[in-house]
Amino acid sequence: MDPLSAFELAQVVLDNTVRLFKFVSALVEYPEECEKYRLQLIIEYNRVLAWAKAAGLIEVAPGSSLASALGTNATELITILARIQWLLAEFRDLNARYGNELVPSGISPAKETEKDSNESKDVKGAGKDVKGRGKGIKGSKNPKAAGSASSSQEKSTSSEPKPATDEALLSQISSLALSYDQSQKEQKLKVEKEEEAEHRRGTNHIRRFFRTTKDVVTHPSRVRWVVVDKEAFEALLLDLHSLTERLDELMRGYQQSKMDDIIAKTYREMILARDGIGELRDMVEVLDKMVEGMGVMADGEGGRERRKKRMVNDVQDLVRLKKMARVSEELLSRLHRGRDSATLGLEASDAKITVVQFGDPSNGKKDFWEAFEPVDAEDYPDQRDYIAIIDHKRPRGYLDVEGDGEQIPVWIEWKPMGDYAEGSIEEKVADLRTLTLAEMLHLPKPDSLYVPECIGYLDARDAFGADMYGFVFKAGKEVDLGRWEGRIISLYDLLGTKTFEPSLSQRVDLALKLCTTVLNLHAVNWLHKGIFSDNIIFDFDLCRAWNIEAGKGQVQAYNPGNPCLCGFGYSRPEKSKTTARSLNTAWDLYRWPAIQREHPTDRNSRKTYDLYSLGLVLLEIGHWKPLDEILCLKESEPSPSFNQEVPERKPPSVSLHDSKKARDWLLGTQLNAPFTEAKKLNPLRELQNLMGDKYSRAVERCLWAHGEKGFGVEDLPDQSRDSGVGIRLQEAFTKYVIEELQGVNV
Repeated sequence: MDPLSAFELAQVVLDNTVRLFKFVSALVEYPEECEKYRLQLIIEYNRVLAWAKAAGLIEVAPGSSLASALGTNATELITILARIQWLLAEFRDLNARYGNELVPSGISPAKETEKDSNESKDVKGAGKDVKGRGKGIKGSKNPKAAGSASSSQEKSTSSEPKPATDEALLSQISSLALSYDQSQKEQKLKVEKEEEAEHRRGTNHIRRFFRTTKDVVTHPSRVRWVVVDKEAFEALLLDLHSLTERLDELMRGYQQSKMDDIIAKTYREMILARDGIGELRDMVEVLDKMVEGMGVMADGEGGRERRKKRMVNDVQDLVRLKKMARVSEELLSRLHRGRDSATLGLEASDAKITVVQFGDPSNGKKDFWEAFEPVDAEDYPDQRDYIAIIDHKRPRGYLDVEGDGEQIPVWIEWKPMGDYAEGSIEEKVADLRTLTLAEMLHLPKPDSLYVPECIGYLDARDAFGADMYGFVFKAGKEVDLGRWEGRIISLYDLLGTKTFEPSLSQRVDLALKLCTTVLNLHAVNWLHKGIFSDNIIFDFDLCRAWNIEAGKGQVQAYNPGNPCLCGFGYSRPEKSKTTARSLNTAWDLYRWPAIQREHPTDRNSRKTYDLYSLGLVLLEIGHWKPLDEILCLKESEPSPSFNQEVPERKPPSVSLHDSKKARDWLLGTQLNAPFTEAKKLNPLRELQNLMGDKYSRAVERCLWAHGEKGFGVEDLPDQSRDSGVGIRLQEAFTKYVIEELQGVNV
């Protein structure tokens, strides 16, 4: 078989396979028990598309061939794709009236060219010959009558909202499906232009042949699900999965890695696009089945299968986080409607709280003082001196969670309560939001989500009589924070220290890990609202620091490759009402200019505001200086000494005028910047010299945040209401930040 013709034939078979996937995925009115199967079908659909993209079948390079692209047997690949196409066609045929039973809603197909429209009619006509079961709408035996019924119906609903198009349907699946559809349109236009210029014998005659057969579906109007055997659907999915697994096996190592990245990105989009608690519950179940299927293979087939299993487990963890966020929103909504006692419509497992709650034992909570033992005895002469504990920035100690004598090293992060009347809806909302946040931080999380593990939630009103919430976090494994030498140190405190400055490669790695953390948070629609360098912490060994400063030790005092993003006291689900922001305005320099010093209900936070704050942190990492120093808003300080204790740098002291102008100064849209007056380079330009073009471009994207120079979205509330906007934002952030940082060569 000629390699070039094999490549083009594979494209044709792939195209027809995708059309069938689109058809089956777009069926409506699935029985409730089969919705999870449609979700599984969409996952297999995206796996085929990811394979095709990694193999170069979507974005075709001139002179491509299957042999050069994959280094494997072209005939087997085409056979696998053809088998997938045949399976889908068989499933389509189970749906007896697929070509005639149109949905009587406002949904209609995308606009077609005259040529495609005729082909679509041919396919619909062929539908009535499938096993002799075709019938028109409402019992009509005349396909034309069915078409008339559909047309008249469309006219009668012309005043209704604009019908969904193919693009809208594909957007429910993934951006990969949309990009494939777009590439096919571009390829079609290119072929038509070539045909006009010169008739060539290539794959055009093959394409025309496939277009005239009933096995080609050009995605007619969405059709109803007609009773289909559940076992048949399960068998179809089992066969499809085995075939997509074989496609995966035929990929080379670097292509497998590329395919994994594409699939992981698509999974995050699927999470973003699903808001219903039931949908998310189904997704967890589907992924559970996938993990079960991988269980046997992972032991016998080595690293590749283990990586795939870990990826699916990570997606499961994100789905559970999203589900808990949605449960929180639902319960909060009911509180606002005065239904504070019901969990109607939720399964018991949906609202289950597993994090340990400390407070008043008479309310079923554990006694905090019975379980907690502070480490720094000199700081707490009276162990029950709650004022000293609350005043401490991040108090450390041991916690006996189970009451069995086993103590776990922990640290506490405080969150002030709002000034709410006792027993008010506002107080209940604050309690519930904080509790569900503690539960989200307690749930298993992907390895790429660098946030602390919450093992306890403290209501300080019960424990101390203080209006505070406390998140009790498990200390990291690298340094035992229960020892006196074990400390927590923030990135802000480390910046400017020459002794503990990471290497260039370590700084790029640190930046990338923070970016993937924020990407994962935003994938579950959770805003952080407090990204600045003092909320990025590391486990720190003070004894090692002394030895390093004395020239006696080579072991690092901390691991820059293991950051932890904390400061979740004011984070929230993106669609919920804004939570009260901290009254501490010292960190306004890191916040989006429009929300600095404002009452938090004046303007909701956005994902792009988080990304702006992240960009400023990346700028600090690149320069290894605090932001106010980079902007020349204060004089450089000497590197602190670690002789006695971990030094804590004072928070920035910057005027509102300067903090609001910081973005414009960096982007060059405002003159008279302090660094210009100090005759220094713009920090962004200097960043190119320090970290390279790719790193600098990633930071600049974050600072623009919106529009063409940012992430292609506007500063509008639809970031929180439109999953399509969320997907576009995630795709742009991945392309312009994550992939740029991954491409930095050190």
